[in-house]
Amino acid sequence: MSLSLFVPSQSEPITRNAAHMIRGELKQRFGCEVSVADWNISGCKFQALALGWDYNFSCEKAKDVLLRLCPQGSEGFHISPVPGGAVLAGNTGSGVLYAADHLLDTIRWDEAGRPTQPVDEVIDRPDCEIRGATFTTYAHPRFMEDPADLEGMKSLIRYYARNRLNMITVEATGKRWPGDLTPLVTFKHFEPLQDSNRDEAVAKRRAMMNDLIAYAHSWGIKVVLYTSEFNHDPDVYERCPELHGVLPKTWSEGRHNYVHGCMCLSKNIVWQYLRAKIKETAEALPELDGLELWMAEVPSEFGICACPACRSKPRHEWIERLISEVRAALDEVSPRITLYVKTFQSSQGALEVERFAPLKGKIPHDTYISCKAQWGDMAYLNDPHPLLGWIQDGAEVAEFDVGGEYCGCGLGAMICCIPEYIAERLRLYYSKGVRKFLARHAVPQWPNKQFMDINDLAFFRLAWDVDTDVEQLWETWASERFGSAAESMIRLLKLSDDVVSKALYVRRACANRHYYIFCDTIDSLKYMMFDLSAFMIDGALEQLEPTSENIQAIIAEKEEAVAACAQMLAEYRTAVLGLDEETAAKLQFILTRTERIVAVMRKLTEAFFTYLRWERTWSVREKDELRPCILDILCECEREIDKALELPEEVWQGRRLWNLRKVVDFERARRLCEEIRGALNFRLGQRADFAVSITPSTVGHPNTYANHRLQLRSIFGLPGEG
Repeated sequence: MSLSLFVPSQSEPITRNAAHMIRGELKQRFGCEVSVADWNISGCKFQALALGWDYNFSCEKAKDVLLRLCPQGSEGFHISPVPGGAVLAGNTGSGVLYAADHLLDTIRWDEAGRPTQPVDEVIDRPDCEIRGATFTTYAHPRFMEDPADLEGMKSLIRYYARNRLNMITVEATGKRWPGDLTPLVTFKHFEPLQDSNRDEAVAKRRAMMNDLIAYAHSWGIKVVLYTSEFNHDPDVYERCPELHGVLPKTWSEGRHNYVHGCMCLSKNIVWQYLRAKIKETAEALPELDGLELWMAEVPSEFGICACPACRSKPRHEWIERLISEVRAALDEVSPRITLYVKTFQSSQGALEVERFAPLKGKIPHDTYISCKAQWGDMAYLNDPHPLLGWIQDGAEVAEFDVGGEYCGCGLGAMICCIPEYIAERLRLYYSKGVRKFLARHAVPQWPNKQFMDINDLAFFRLAWDVDTDVEQLWETWASERFGSAAESMIRLLKLSDDVVSKALYVRRACANRHYYIFCDTIDSLKYMMFDLSAFMIDGALEQLEPTSENIQAIIAEKEEAVAACAQMLAEYRTAVLGLDEETAAKLQFILTRTERIVAVMRKLTEAFFTYLRWERTWSVREKDELRPCILDILCECEREIDKALELPEEVWQGRRLWNLRKVVDFERARRLCEEIRGALNFRLGQRADFAVSITPSTVGHPNTYANHRLQLRSIFGLPGEG
């Protein structure tokens, strides 16, 4: 069957792309040919398309209908049926594009091989001003150096346009997080770092970035460049020593020694350096829509210089100056560029409110505070972010994690479907006036998306219409994805959130190590659970006290996770009858691995919290009573780890992340077991003049200490057999 698509000659590039999208998708989905013809129409103030699918269609009738339409706003659309076809109109090309999206979402073919058409007119407009995708360069990190990656980014642009998004964030290079402007600048405004040897490489990157920006604009999508505040190449202090500040001892000698230096905010040259990067970037990318400024861990952590001048000001004053300096630099070159400021403080998440609340009423024009959808990092069960809807009275931006970074989904170990959670939080912020929403990791290349892109879909649809029926989304998505297995797959996947929230979290507090799944040290688990999560959950600290009552409740929660996991496997046995062989095999492997993770987490959590109780016990006698109980639990945990190691080992094949190789490394859990066991069993003591002694605290438990003592003595170069 052949259809006809009529495009007015005065159409914007976005409208023409909408026409090409309709033509291509109808050909792909239904095998029908669509001819594209000019539509000679005058006196129309709208952008429009007309689609005809039988002999009754008339361009003149379509024109008469078009002139009566009333699309609303810059992104709203109006679709009206006409005999044998439909007319799509918008005040801008974006409106027509979203009308095309709606048409393609709803059009169906009847038994006679003819397309069905809407019975009623459709007048729609988005509820939210910004509907964006962040970290999009996760999928194509070298898009400014490799033409193939640039084409990949363009395919993502089309994907987002098809889902009615209107903004993306990208970084200047895929080699550093959270982004660095250095690859795009020659430092022409900052003489100490000028290097003509980089000119050719910088010019190439700029050309490819500008190509991407132009392409995104032709699909109605704004491009925002994200960067940290003072990210830089490692050798910057050698090339310009004046930039260097005084690194605090706690950072240079303690657990933060990954920071290689810091810039002294009290020196004018540091602000000259910053303004130089911002100005040159704005000059080089004249059509750039926005800059997103991070406050997170980079080679130069913002505001940690320990010199007296820097210490004399509180952090919020330095943040205020940072925002003012960047805004002023942008205004000097391109005032139209919007500035987004992320409040995320990485390891200091609990301080976001303390550091940003004083900025209320002091934020410059076209500058917006951007927060995560929860307070703190991507531990999704943390409380709603207190700044959203308050610090700028609804002008803020909220970012959701649809990929599940702290849900075992980072490398694809587990599945976590959370459309209900996304709906609840998005509607909460919407009720507070927030109209700008972003989705992180909304890329098809994210692991296991075939089972969990219901999260992406929920975000896309809710950001357009906050009243979207999530249950209907489930049914439509599962029916298209899994066919006859849809009902059982919905039941299975709805359990995934319960499994994750009760296995990888403890009473809502995060108890997993991000992509690694398992924390491998006591301090690591304490840090994740308390510093990055519990402080941002009202009442969580009290619920995590290692009392007998709390430990019983925590264990009960883990048992619920075990039961929910078993229920998922039971649903799988029904679903598998309707799944294709490849999908069934992949899902079975994920669920089997999930079962092992949950079983290990159950015992590991019990051992850890019982150890915390032991650690906080004053009585030596009570400690001696708890010690064998904990050692027994550790033995049970290691038996679960041994079972998990019977699974075929899966190696991560994606982009390199923190030297990760295994999708799940169960040996990390064993290392935590060993540390707890060592803390229970051994004391380290040193004589004033000669030796280190290693002595077991007690004896008699069947989990003998001999091997551990031998290993420790060997490490310390001590003679004997322990």
